[in-house]
Amino acid sequence: ILSPSFLPTEGEFVCGSQNAVLVLDVARGGVRHAFTGHIRSVSTVAHNRDGTRIVSGSWDGTLRLWDVAKRRVDMPQSGNTDKALGLLGEEPVSYICAVFSHDGSRALLERNDSDQSIEVVKTDTWDLTYKSLPASLGILYMAFSPDCVTILMATEEDLVLWDAAAGHLRTRLEGKFSQSSSIMFSLDGQYLLTGNISQAGNSQEYPTCLWDIATGEPIREFWGHSGYIRCIAFSLNGRRISTGSDDMTVIVWDVATGTSLATFKEHNAPVWSVTFSPSGDHLVSGGVDCRVLVRNSEGGELLQFEGHADTVGLVAFTPDGEVIISSSDDTTM
Repeated sequence: ILSPSFLPTEGEFVCGSQNAVLVLDVARGGVRHAFTGHIRSVSTVAHNRDGTRIVSGSWDGTLRLWDVAKRRVDMPQSGNTDKALGLLGEEPVSYICAVFSHDGSRALLERNDSDQSIEVVKTDTWDLTYKSLPASLGILYMAFSPDCVTILMATEEDLVLWDAAAGHLRTRLEGKFSQSSSIMFSLDGQYLLTGNISQAGNSQEYPTCLWDIATGEPIREFWGHSGYIRCIAFSLNGRRISTGSDDMTVIVWDVATGTSLATFKEHNAPVWSVTFSPSGDHLVSGGVDCRVLVRNSEGGELLQFEGHADTVGLVAFTPDGEVIISSSDDTTM
């Protein structure tokens, strides 16, 4: 199960599975629709902001844009079928990641070729806007900022910010806080949160860092974890963050001061996913101990959900905060 996420439409969830894109019914747990056409595994799935279109990339070398309402492939009106299917050269090239901008007008596509090039395309015509060649080391993460002004690319060495309109390099975030395993924009697009995979300096702790997008400089550091930081999350109001680590803890922080508000130690293995409920009142986490834990974000009540037989790699709330979905390496959700 790859690239799982909620659709904005009520009660629907989308993910990639083998050679199909699945739209799932959250309440009933069944498949509402399967988009078929890929002949090899679907490696990446993304949807636009209103959930009307889904893009999927596959190891069969094609990229497909689906019309959710019409339940079919939505070809661009430009007539360039080759681009619609991702056949931009003489040989098909696999796409290993696809990301929509928040307004749905553009998409980032990572090709599985020798230089791991990134293409930026218009989603109405699927025409190529520009193609950038980032650092030679592998790309770990890429995203548009919520305001669609900035493109982030994270490699094994550093974090690179690009101008989304022109494709120019804006700044490169380097130094002791730039090697990150988990990255997230603030909702206003002004800040970037990174969780480190390495210790900084002589410290035995692994820091989380808040960056100013405009200047490329770190604003604040959050210290407290003794293991890799695997996951991070902003609350919707942007006032708190949460971090999960290989040290088996989840910490809730105050963004303004950098102080720890609560530390949760109920997991007995590394924590791989964490997120706030839409209201910010609750926090859900999952990890290598195969459990999903829900707690009041300030401490107190604890709910445990067990049933997975392998690592829980993703947890998420529905937009109304009433339902939680978990995805596991045991191939179930």
